[in-house]
Amino acid sequence: MAKVLGIGRAFMKAKDPEGLAKWYVEALNTDEMELSNTGSFGVSFDPGKLPEAAYVQWSIMSEDTNYYRSNFMFNFVVDDIKGVMNRIERAGGKVLRTNYIVDGVGVFGWFKDPESEQMELWEPIAGNSSERS
Repeated sequence: MAKVLGIGRAFMKAKDPEGLAKWYVEALNTDEMELSNTGSFGVSFDPGKLPEAAYVQWSIMSEDTNYYRSNFMFNFVVDDIKGVMNRIERAGGKVLRTNYIVDGVGVFGWFKDPESEQMELWEPIAGNSSERS
């Protein structure tokens, strides 16, 4: 049966793609991952390194949602939300909110990158048995 198996890549535009990609590498501590030809490939995440409770979800929301302001928002899975938010601030990002807890799911936080795009961080709760569809 022909069907989608997952999300292969996420794309976004930037005024300075190379500079913004380097900012994300610094701010999100992805420097151990390969940053190859930032204009074309970006950072590759190994799904095998995700926490057991993590999953990938694609959500389409109403255009009048207050959850985020842009046409898109990426959710990054992290192992230490407080530590990553500190890195984001040190790198010049703007922390909007952190330590928002959703019972059984994990801790969430939001920030804006240097080009003012809002992004989300998620630290999953170990053993989370949420639906993954």
